Amino acid sequence: MIKHIFTSIIWLSVIALIFSISLTEGIAQTNPDVEILVTEGDTSFCIGESVTLAVSSSETPDSVRWNPEELFADPTALEVTITPEQTTEVVLEFFADDSIYTASQTIIVDDLSPLEFTTRDTTICQGESLQLTIGMGDPGATYAWTPNEDLSDSSAYDAIATPQSTITYYLFAESENGLCTEFDSVEVEVLPNQLGIQLDDIHYVCLDTPTTEVVLQTNFNPPGSTFEWQPNDGSLDDRFIASPTATIDFSTRYTVHMVTPDGCESRDTVVVRLDSLPQFEYVVVPEPREECNKYCPGDFITIFSNPANPENFPDINYQWSPEDGSIQDDITNQNISIEASVPQYYIRTNMNNACESVDSIFIDVVEPDLPITPSDTVVCANEPVQIEIDPTDLTDIEWSPAEGLSCTDCPNPIAITDETTTYTVEATKEECCPVSASVTINVVYPPIPIEDLVACPGDPIQIFVDSEGFSDPSWSGPVDMLSCTDCFEPFATVNTTTTFQLTAFDEEGCESRGNVVVDVFPLPDQLEIEASPGNEIPIGTIGEFELLSFPTVPVDDIVWLYNDEVVAEGVRTAQIEIVEEDANNVITAVVLDENGCERIVTINISGIEPVFEVPNVFTPGGQQEVNQYFRPVVTNAELFDGSFISDFKVWNRWGQLVYNNDDNDTGWDGRQNGSQAPPDVYVYVIEISLPNGDTRTLKGDVTLLR
Repeated sequence: MIKHIFTSIIWLSVIALIFSISLTEGIAQTNPDVEILVTEGDTSFCIGESVTLAVSSSETPDSVRWNPEELFADPTALEVTITPEQTTEVVLEFFADDSIYTASQTIIVDDLSPLEFTTRDTTICQGESLQLTIGMGDPGATYAWTPNEDLSDSSAYDAIATPQSTITYYLFAESENGLCTEFDSVEVEVLPNQLGIQLDDIHYVCLDTPTTEVVLQTNFNPPGSTFEWQPNDGSLDDRFIASPTATIDFSTRYTVHMVTPDGCESRDTVVVRLDSLPQFEYVVVPEPREECNKYCPGDFITIFSNPANPENFPDINYQWSPEDGSIQDDITNQNISIEASVPQYYIRTNMNNACESVDSIFIDVVEPDLPITPSDTVVCANEPVQIEIDPTDLTDIEWSPAEGLSCTDCPNPIAITDETTTYTVEATKEECCPVSASVTINVVYPPIPIEDLVACPGDPIQIFVDSEGFSDPSWSGPVDMLSCTDCFEPFATVNTTTTFQLTAFDEEGCESRGNVVVDVFPLPDQLEIEASPGNEIPIGTIGEFELLSFPTVPVDDIVWLYNDEVVAEGVRTAQIEIVEEDANNVITAVVLDENGCERIVTINISGIEPVFEVPNVFTPGGQQEVNQYFRPVVTNAELFDGSFISDFKVWNRWGQLVYNNDDNDTGWDGRQNGSQAPPDVYVYVIEISLPNGDTRTLKGDVTLLR
């Protein structure tokens, strides 16, 4: 047997070596034709169960081997049954044609420890706790207790129960993968053992109450239980009953011990605390005003009391009232500052646990109210209004503002005003405190219905007023733009948005007002003149002027003017000859825009005239081919056509005419009667005719050199 195994190992090594040399992959590769079939059972189960596996292949193997071998009764069988105790990967080795093929299958096995209760059925006293199970449970397993009341953790294996009555607890357990389950229960009998003192943990008693006796009332179960109270200091009328009466001379801790007929024991404790309150005396600072023995509204006052010793009264606290905003401090302070407002009591409640006392301090304040009639009212402009106050206990009466009042130091002035005004009266009450009151007289102007308008700039438009029931109209604003100021429906002529105000009187004689806004149609988005060749044009030449507008203006609505003279109509581009010098050429386009408004746009064109220069020396016949002729030179000749010379004469010093318009384009060549004129100084007169018809005369002398 050993020899057979050794021989197999050698052959397997040889085969592996051959495959490693000839193939790019290892020989032990999973062949799709080799599979592990589950013929009985499942690949996932709880420990103790079995599964049957079989070889599936399109070929007949020479032999097979199952691993790990210890799981199999016969690891070379084609069908095997195994019962693994833990999750295991089963590997099949398939030998055929000197090759090894493998397949694998994972078998998942769950394990779950048995449920082990601390006790099967037990009896405990009410209030006691019990750990229901032994140990901590399996890692990864889940546990669920029902019912889940009175448990420390209903999902913990080692839950602690504190049931208040007899109960059966059920525990369901499930393994990590849910393949194993356990279910069991335990009954816990609970013996009644209920005890509670029906007082707060600390019960307060006030020394100043008529009695300091306290009934230590208990609630208990079951009947027939026995009791014993501590301390045994004589303060209890009976230490061996459920609810004795305690007579308190000082703070005491009482403990009751109960034993039920079944032997269960319970204890409870209460502290009975004896408290008291000190005596308080109060001081108010400052004292009331001497003039009236009262405070004035707005006075700041502090109420003091003697403090309570914190060692004797550590829990004492205070509560002040009224909570009307006059108390400036926290209402739980011992002492407070107040702002006097009205005469009233300030009440402090002193509390020390069970003890409570109430003290009050009256703060007398001069009544701040100063009744005034009427209350705020609405009247027409300049309608008289009678104002009145009760002058009782008042001195130093003063009204403001004084404008419109019949008097300022009386209690009942008459007010006449044309605008809303608040009148305030100030006085001294009870010869002690300043008081004041106000009334607002709201002046209204009944509206006159007027609709706003939109007009062309500079065009008259009539204002329409619903004037029925109104009289005596009067307009204000830029009235020079109105055709009349004492009529209801004037014509308005505006160039910009303008507001006018109308004043009239209604049938009740109340002054009424209305406004009208006369708006103007907006300018076109674009309205301008484009000049070609530019804003500077030589005089005597034609300029081209195009109207650029948006929205586009129809050509029938375009009129062109040159210096206020109509020169073209019905064209978008006008050809206009420029004749004026300098910036004296005003080109105007008058158009009707889309709203039918006449719009005027202008442009100033500078007329450029020729500039002449006359040389004072020339050298006819000279070797240089310059300055051989005498003539005026146009320095900006590129802007013009022609020489503009209409008459050109030259005389010698003896008054003889040596040149007379012979060739004005060329000029004088220095000859006289066909012969060369001698070098000398000559006199010239040149007449210039400009393109616009104006003339210029150029005079001077020129030196002829040879």
